[in-house]
Amino acid sequence: MPESSEPSEFLSLARDVDAWVRIGHGRELQFFCSDREIEEWLPRFLPGVYSPFGAIAVFHNQLLESKAFFQEPCLLEINDIVSMLQERGCSSFWLYSRLLSKPIFSQGDMESNAVEKICNLAGFIRLRHGAVLSAPRVAGKKDSSRIAIAHQIMNIQTGETHFHKQYYEVFKALQKGIRGEMKYSTFQEFDDGSVREDRRVQLMSQEAFLQAQRGILFRNRPGNLLRR
Repeated sequence: MPESSEPSEFLSLARDVDAWVRIGHGRELQFFCSDREIEEWLPRFLPGVYSPFGAIAVFHNQLLESKAFFQEPCLLEINDIVSMLQERGCSSFWLYSRLLSKPIFSQGDMESNAVEKICNLAGFIRLRHGAVLSAPRVAGKKDSSRIAIAHQIMNIQTGETHFHKQYYEVFKALQKGIRGEMKYSTFQEFDDGSVREDRRVQLMSQEAFLQAQRGILFRNRPGNLLRR
């Protein structure tokens, strides 16, 4: 059984957030899937050894007096993610283990717009799903979903480095499970009008493929059945 991180460990990083930076680009998996699939996959693929898991949605609200924006976290259950997307339009979430971390945000964190930076540096898994694009060439199309992690961080004042070993294991388990559900390649169109088949990076699930066949527009067009 993995050891539980003390809340103070999370909070000490949070209170010194400007001293820490991500090392490298982290890890990311991009894919196309349906709302129902993401709702089913999260409890199935998140490793039980680190359960229970929770989620954090971050809303960017505006202060009427100063017109400045601040980040407001909303703590959720994993099975509330899709309803939050559908009811409030939130498409970006942070997944965390309640065994490993206890996220507590102060008013100062919200006023300094540090909530998302804290989640990132703490090793939480970022889930982006359901975003609709607005750029002219792709306006109205659903963007790819993705999971990502900043698994290594460094203190720029002391040179200390930290590897989020347990959260990296969570990411790898989720990545492996989702990859196993990808059934089709996709066709990606570039600004110059050229089209390329993607058989490695942005793949598509069975339900997303069927949705595209019924007229739902994704950033990439559905491709060919993958051979395993």
